[in-house]
Amino acid sequence: MDLWFEPSNENKLKIIEVPKEFDFDKDGIKHITQLDFTKHLAFHFWEELILSPTN
Repeated sequence: MDLWFEPSNENKLKIIEVPKEFDFDKDGIKHITQLDFTKHLAFHFWEELILSPTN
């Protein structure tokens, strides 16, 4: 599953709820909360949460 969203830290607060709802790894969720969402990011959900930053 791919997610597309406007890059903003306001959206981070909304997006971070998705992996929490699906019981994703807490360390992965913590990593996401520390990212700067004002930059473009790409997320890929597979067997585990994988984060691929893009420029």
